[in-house]
Amino acid sequence: MANYLIHTCAKRKWYVEDFLIPSMIEQGCENISVYIDYNGDGNLTSLIKSYKLARDKDTWHLQDDVIICSKFKEITEAHNEDVVCGFCNGFSSAQPGITNVYSMWYSMPCIRISGDIFKHFISWLNDAGVRKKYCHFFSESKHDDVLFQYFMQENYNKTPVLNLAPNLVNHIDHLIGGSLINKARDKELSYVMAKYWDEPELVVDIEQRLRKGGHTNETD
Repeated sequence: MANYLIHTCAKRKWYVEDFLIPSMIEQGCENISVYIDYNGDGNLTSLIKSYKLARDKDTWHLQDDVIICSKFKEITEAHNEDVVCGFCNGFSSAQPGITNVYSMWYSMPCIRISGDIFKHFISWLNDAGVRKKYCHFFSESKHDDVLFQYFMQENYNKTPVLNLAPNLVNHIDHLIGGSLINKARDKELSYVMAKYWDEPELVVDIEQRLRKGGHTNETD
């Protein structure tokens, strides 16, 4: 049985509780934990603080601005590789399939990380030398996807990574207020949505449901 950890903030709590989690439960997903950044710590600090909820278990990490595919539970439970990238944006040229840490996707919207690797990653992020080396990332409290790739390259460069296609989630932040960390990115919609997504009807469906509930382009 798979474990899931959703990373969110106060502004997106409504979407996670009213839409994302119900869609997961509808498929039969269990063991769902949610980390909420109530203090406005930012993406990277929140990732570090969420560690306690993973409880050293192999976990699928999800961001709060995604929809899941129709076979999300089935597929997530079928994979036990150390690192599985379930999302690829349009900026990536890396191909699907088993690859190395240098060609892994920036997949923080949906990624499976083994308990041992996540524990090591958090320890690495808290290391004084790492914080000094990547101080510009820590000062902004974001770029967790870039840092995870650097971490893997420095510590697990022989570990295979699975870039999974079709993608397990799609990015729909444009429907719920836009990016909370990179406003300039909203103009590049085709690049930030899932590159390998074969269920366009699900995006149409969530947009209609959000619009019906008065939530489309919600900002608060």
